[in-house]
Amino acid sequence: MAISAIKAGDYTLADYALDQWQSKDPSELVDRWRDTLELLKAKRATRRDSRTS
Repeated sequence: MAISAIKAGDYTLADYALDQWQSKDPSELVDRWRDTLELLKAKRATRRDSRTS
């Protein structure tokens, strides 16, 4: 679910799904996906900032 939410661009749902995943499986894989999510969030914020300036 987390990966699907990331691909769909629903980062709020992805955060929630990653939290649920991590509570069941505290592996490094969840951390890697969380890093990917943070990079995508930053990219989206950069795009939004460049459009408003």
